[in-house]
Amino acid sequence: MAVDDMGAGYSGLGQIMALHPRYLKLDRSLIKGIDVDRERAALVGALTEYARRVDSLLVAEGMESAAELRTLIELGVPLAQGYYLARPARPWPLVAPGLLSPPAERAGSAVRREPPGSASSARQGSTTTSLLAARSSE
Repeated sequence: MAVDDMGAGYSGLGQIMALHPRYLKLDRSLIKGIDVDRERAALVGALTEYARRVDSLLVAEGMESAAELRTLIELGVPLAQGYYLARPARPWPLVAPGLLSPPAERAGSAVRREPPGSASSARQGSTTTSLLAARSSE
């Protein structure tokens, strides 16, 4: 289980403690400018320690610069997502309803992609990168 947008006001600390999520995804509002903002860095550092103690993994969302990456590595944040690392991945393929039919009844492709901007294309995959290797190589 993952708690998304932690720090954006939607994910209360009480909810996080009750759910015991495996992943805590920090909202990009906490990451933007973390390299120059002591308060942001202090809060993310404290959340990194909390996640470590409760056996969760912290994911920094919205990292857009090398300076933010360096700061996240220094703070011990294990995972990150953002344009600096990679653009969002293409949407996951959807299984066509006919795939569940007996082989003789199937016609056409078993996999389809939704056009960009459609309701189901919002389920796009994301690219999350481990920062642990970067930290250990320093």
